[in-house]
Amino acid sequence: MRSFAAALLGLLTLCSASATWLETLEADIRSVHRIPTTQLLRDVPSQPAYVYQEYNMGGNETVRMRMRSAGQEWWDARSWGADLQSVVVRGRRRKGQPLVALLMADSRHSLWDDTGQRHLLFRHSEGRRSAMYLLPSAVNLIYALQQGYDFVHFQVPGHKLYRHSAWLKLVALRAMLPRYQYVLWLDSDTFVRPPGMPDLAQMLVQDGRLGAQQEDRFMAVTEEDPRFPDVANTGVMMLRNSTGALDMLEDWWLAVIRHPEWAVLLKAWSFEQGAFTHVVYPQYEKHISLLQLDKYNSPEGRHICHIWSLLSNDEREDRFLGAAADLMHRLDHREQSNATLAAERMVQGVQQALASKLSGPTRARS
Repeated sequence: MRSFAAALLGLLTLCSASATWLETLEADIRSVHRIPTTQLLRDVPSQPAYVYQEYNMGGNETVRMRMRSAGQEWWDARSWGADLQSVVVRGRRRKGQPLVALLMADSRHSLWDDTGQRHLLFRHSEGRRSAMYLLPSAVNLIYALQQGYDFVHFQVPGHKLYRHSAWLKLVALRAMLPRYQYVLWLDSDTFVRPPGMPDLAQMLVQDGRLGAQQEDRFMAVTEEDPRFPDVANTGVMMLRNSTGALDMLEDWWLAVIRHPEWAVLLKAWSFEQGAFTHVVYPQYEKHISLLQLDKYNSPEGRHICHIWSLLSNDEREDRFLGAAADLMHRLDHREQSNATLAAERMVQGVQQALASKLSGPTRARS
């Protein structure tokens, strides 16, 4: 009888703890908006549909040919699938706090789960692998809301691309930056650690010298690993809303069109990061702060952990699951020996919280 009572008390304690972290998460959410990605792109200015290229025909003879720009289709919302669903989660900003968004994008899935059963994917190895990239976005969403930021998950197309999907972070940034004072970009394999840490946006603004009194700088990005040739790793970026930042994003997008010698980067590694190194950084260097890789953007990052693709799928899966288990332990003080179950509980809880605060009609921040 005594053992039954102890078991019942333990069960009630666990349920109470679980309810507490969910209640806290829901309280941190002001509203949730499901928004067609095409709607978020409507305010992005279109680029010229055509570019002109001169070819030397030998001797003094040249011909000027009109060619369709490979960049045009991404700025035109009509070319994006109507079924793509982005999610904007509005946090509860504190008095005097700047308007900040933590922004991620993915072509594998929307953050929104129409079925309400997505967490069950973690019960099978095949499903777990396909759902793995839900974990960084869930960890980052919880952190963003704790800090009073908005969290934006931008769903992008994953096929029929003229460019590698890595380029689409620029589209997401160009669409969302005008709506905020600062936007923190994190790649889909990147998460904040440990959960509950101090205000990361404030740290990046200070380290990157992006404050209002330092108007010449509008971007902070980390250095690249010295084993690789690029000047920066664009998996983590902090941008301040300014005319200069918006101009830079457009120049970055068109870099491989205006500089055909780098057109290979449309499809080949290091994609938009290579264009940043060879074209954008030399042009905008005085406006950009380079931060420490091991502090903000590496597998062992002190503040932001980037589980980049040099690691195997198994290693990345283990790190994502470990982040989920660590977060759940911090949220409800439960020891969870099975990281997969912790991931399942976290994803299920996030989906419950989002559904409870869904607003309509859907509108983006303007």
